Amino acid sequence: MAQQTNLTAVEWLIEQLQAPCRGIPSHIVEQAKQMEKEQIINAHTNGQAEFDTEAFRQKVVNNAEKYYNEKYNK
Repeated sequence: MAQQTNLTAVEWLIEQLQAPCRGIPSHIVEQAKQMEKEQIINAHTNGQAEFDTEAFRQKVVNNAEKYYNEKYNK
């Protein structure tokens, strides 16, 4: 099973579920995407936090969001 590049797990699942039925309300799709985005950013931030001082915390958060936006083209 090949996964498209830069497609998150939630986006892939939405494509699979919507292809035959198109029955997922858009607000549910958007909420799932936002939750996944926050999870990816938090994972990156928490991993970096072990090595960064408090002074760099916001920079780490900004870098995590930049990574997400660049990787998943949002």
